[in-house]
Amino acid sequence: MGLFSVTVEPKKLELLHELVPKAVVIGVLVNPRNPNAETISKDLQAAAGTLGLQIHVVNAATEREFGAAFATLVQQRAGALVVAADPFFTARREELVVLAARDAIPAIYEFRDFAVAGGLISCGTNLADAYRQAGVYTGRILKGEKPADLPVVQPTHFELVINRKTARILGLTVPPSLLARADEVIEWWGGWPPCGIDVPNWYFEESPGTRAIHERDYDNRTGSSQACFSGSRH
Repeated sequence: MGLFSVTVEPKKLELLHELVPKAVVIGVLVNPRNPNAETISKDLQAAAGTLGLQIHVVNAATEREFGAAFATLVQQRAGALVVAADPFFTARREELVVLAARDAIPAIYEFRDFAVAGGLISCGTNLADAYRQAGVYTGRILKGEKPADLPVVQPTHFELVINRKTARILGLTVPPSLLARADEVIEWWGGWPPCGIDVPNWYFEESPGTRAIHERDYDNRTGSSQACFSGSRH
């Protein structure tokens, strides 16, 4: 069963454009080691042309390359970011969410776990359903069916999750039409960051009509610090 769907990338761009319509320059973070990297870039370029957007692709295959990739996005004045589907990115989701927040770049990701970690929006396969299907296939194989005879199952439903608290901090108003289509709307940061994850020593301040992101003692080489997000459930 496929978990990472290349076909969802143009849809992610459309959703991001709907949420951040003023952003004309859109960054795309791709892992060049992913066998689908070229296909993802081409599909997003085509989708961007239809939407009248400009795409700037940045690459990162290691954690050390994240800093340079985001620095390039800032230099190119990217107004939003599509983080392409990739297992490595999913494993490093907390770091990517922190970097996007540090640079105040609205970003869309693949899985719900990104939004739970504080990411703005995600659209991708429902992992619980995917693992459930994998369990069904395992049962069929244990009962004697040959793996080669089982059909390849691709996800048919993509889960849309919006972190509304992150949207407010970024100064974004989520359109009602987008909220209505969301499978889940998160109003809080729960248990973030996970234990053992170092995050930049920055914090948010919110006031009417004003948003500021303050950074203190951030090491751009390691991205490490001892401060943590503070969030509460509403």
